[in-house]
Amino acid sequence: MSTLDVFTATAGLRAYTTETVYATRVNATEQRASEAGPKQLWDLELDLSNAELALVEAFFVAHDGPYEGFVFLDPSDNLLKWSENFQQAAWEKTEPSFFQMIGTRITNTSGSPNVLKQAVPVQGIELAGSVWLKSASAPITLRLTAAVEKVVLPGEEWTRFTLAGTPGGPSGFEIEFPAGASVDVTGAQVVIGRAPGVYIRTGAVSGYHVNAHFESQELQHRAAGPGRNQVRLRIACPLS
Repeated sequence: MSTLDVFTATAGLRAYTTETVYATRVNATEQRASEAGPKQLWDLELDLSNAELALVEAFFVAHDGPYEGFVFLDPSDNLLKWSENFQQAAWEKTEPSFFQMIGTRITNTSGSPNVLKQAVPVQGIELAGSVWLKSASAPITLRLTAAVEKVVLPGEEWTRFTLAGTPGGPSGFEIEFPAGASVDVTGAQVVIGRAPGVYIRTGAVSGYHVNAHFESQELQHRAAGPGRNQVRLRIACPLS
């Protein structure tokens, strides 16, 4: 699977629901047992132009309907894991031995800049990143990619800093600490779109879902007017 095998329902999203399903079977003694692992289901209703419909149809055909997996970006979820726990392995550090982390306070004891980052391997999709910072001793640089960055100077109160852009290559969220910088950090987030939206706390699971599949053998759509199409999609992904 390449980083281009990504489906996101940002165009024409009219309605959106999600649920977790646990499949069961009944055995001879009427005891219920798990038949399959739990999965997350999304029901999406889209209002698409003819051109947008053609893109969805091409993606559906390219992935052989329900038979080939792809990456699904939840349209209203945080694409980062562990949004408040930067000790987790999902957050890479350029020089981990020089990072001191106590509570929300992160200190770079190195004599050079040190970067805390998490990959979001998508491209060509507008993303908005945000994070709460306070009590910095130096300017902090936020990045979505090398081409999308912002230098901020947090003060003594928690402030949510944001940036947005469309990565031309595989992206991620980065926080660069200058040499000797000390800052309180919490609530990192990346979402689809140009606005940061409401903060969504995450742990081991984020809105970036690999091995998603379409649930139906064919697309459900109908004409809603000249050049307008209403499409319903059902997407599933195993819960890890």
